[in-house]
Amino acid sequence: MAIRVHRQQKNKRDQCNISSLAGLNSRKFASMIAIISLPGISMASSKSLQQAIANIKIWHKGEQRAPHKPLLLLYVLAGYLNGHPRLFDYGSEIYEPLHSLLERFGPQRSQYRPDMPFWRLQGDGFWQLHNAELCSTAGSSRQPPVKELNEYHVAGGFDEQHYALVTGNKKTHQYSGATDTRSALHREYSGRNC
Repeated sequence: MAIRVHRQQKNKRDQCNISSLAGLNSRKFASMIAIISLPGISMASSKSLQQAIANIKIWHKGEQRAPHKPLLLLYVLAGYLNGHPRLFDYGSEIYEPLHSLLERFGPQRSQYRPDMPFWRLQGDGFWQLHNAELCSTAGSSRQPPVKELNEYHVAGGFDEQHYALVTGNKKTHQYSGATDTRSALHREYSGRNC
């Protein structure tokens, strides 16, 4: 009985987090990135990245927003803070963890598509893909099949300028140990009735 109650409470907390993330607009997300991930970076540089993140195109239908791009960015920034190189291989480093995040924090779907934010972030001004030119849809606005992302080891991450901005400051790495993204998200949305 205690296990069931604990699971129900955990599910309720996750539902609160899901609804909080689903309602997350890009400007609010950009300010959270500044709070969570970018301490110690000069204001001028930090503002350019915050602006780029604030301007990401997030799919929405009515009041529903897709948290796919924000979740991918949080995952990648956490990797950078832990010393990960600039690019993440889609098949071996993005698919599984992002799929799990989408299941946990995204709206309930019959199918989750981690490939969509991975591919589409390149249109937002700070995301770069390596080996994308090998895909059958190169040069078009269409997205390639997931099989090609894996087969050609397409890798993505911040472009060199923005990667240097995030990783170039030692304080960012020191701060990462004290940062708990989930707690920061919870504090940001604790005023909501969840």
